[in-house]
Amino acid sequence: MNNNTRLSLLFTLFFSTSFYTAAAQKNFVKGFIVLNSGDTLQGLISDEEWKINPKFIYFKSTPDAAATAYSPVNTSMFRFENGNWYVSYTGKVDGTSLQVSQLTYNPKPVYLTDTLFLRVLVAGAADLYYARDSRERDHFFIRKAGDTITELQYNKYLISDYAGTHTRANEGFRIQLQNLVKDCPSLAENFMGMPIAYKRDDFVSLVKSYNSCDGKSNTYAEEKEKWVFEFSVIAGINSSKMRFTGSEDSYLAFTEMERSLGYAAGIAFNAIIPRNNQQWSVSNKLFLKNYEAFGNTTSIDYDPEQAIYLDYLYLKLATTFRYTALKGLWRPFIGVGITNAYAIKEENTRSYSNGSVTELFDGARRYEFGWIAEAGFAVKNFSITGMLESSNGMSPYSVVGTKFSTWYAMIGYTF
Repeated sequence: MNNNTRLSLLFTLFFSTSFYTAAAQKNFVKGFIVLNSGDTLQGLISDEEWKINPKFIYFKSTPDAAATAYSPVNTSMFRFENGNWYVSYTGKVDGTSLQVSQLTYNPKPVYLTDTLFLRVLVAGAADLYYARDSRERDHFFIRKAGDTITELQYNKYLISDYAGTHTRANEGFRIQLQNLVKDCPSLAENFMGMPIAYKRDDFVSLVKSYNSCDGKSNTYAEEKEKWVFEFSVIAGINSSKMRFTGSEDSYLAFTEMERSLGYAAGIAFNAIIPRNNQQWSVSNKLFLKNYEAFGNTTSIDYDPEQAIYLDYLYLKLATTFRYTALKGLWRPFIGVGITNAYAIKEENTRSYSNGSVTELFDGARRYEFGWIAEAGFAVKNFSITGMLESSNGMSPYSVVGTKFSTWYAMIGYTF
């Protein structure tokens, strides 16, 4: 099995394992549910940090209890301990898309009746809610004390004129927000000059300002989730095998290089993507990796046998898109990505039987590019990672190339 086949199998394993695990796994955390009857259930709720707002949730009274599904039909709200807050909603939701490829010439919103949980962004004299639908459209809703929940109006449509087809937008949300703040003089006087766009940050800022008007205060404001960054030191070994590729007429075509066993050590930086239960991240490893090996060419009519010696030290950056299967003590992970490297030390020679020594490659390439797959697990602050890399080596020629296949075994410590 060649290296490309191995990488293809790892790619397949990565995606099938990731999506299967993501679908099957539930992360139960402390929280409570308020039923329509007014009763409150304390226990554990499955927190999936939904990209698309949920239409049902799973609840356990204890860790060992069976999970029960609840929907907005039989609950009024639920909330995670030290986490997000959701309220039940049944009502109108704009069913139009904001993607240009799906726009029509109808300038009016098309409302559908839907039932779902809305995420609370701000609560106080006025509440602001958020939802995201299956078309990846963001929806925002407001409710003033004593009123019902209403969606902030915004839709796009197409128009055609002599210059072609263009998009236009109905920004009904501006009138809705102007009506909202009319009893707050400091906001009402300056509202027309406010550059408010249809986006979360602008709405949150305005509603929080309104809730603070005349001595009032916000009773809740969701903290915007940020990327989480992990820093580690890593060290281990690498086992590299290089082969020559290209024309069989070359004296290098049948050269067998020995496998090199060397070191790999450096630092790692893992950036965890928000709202995914700390499962998806972008991992970067910057490390030194050495390669030293001998080989012998095959003697042919016009070229006697030669001894090949390669001695390289690479500074390598490996960037992978990583999926961590579990939260808890044991956290297995798998990822795929690319590598970029530069040879900060290079020696490539060929020695003849008469004792003369010349360079194997005239102007050897120092930059190296590759593909990499990783798998491993973390326990507390420690991690063990295995990686397989395929890279293009140092040959500057098109007729004869070089190709590395490298295995890594590394131990890491996260601060």
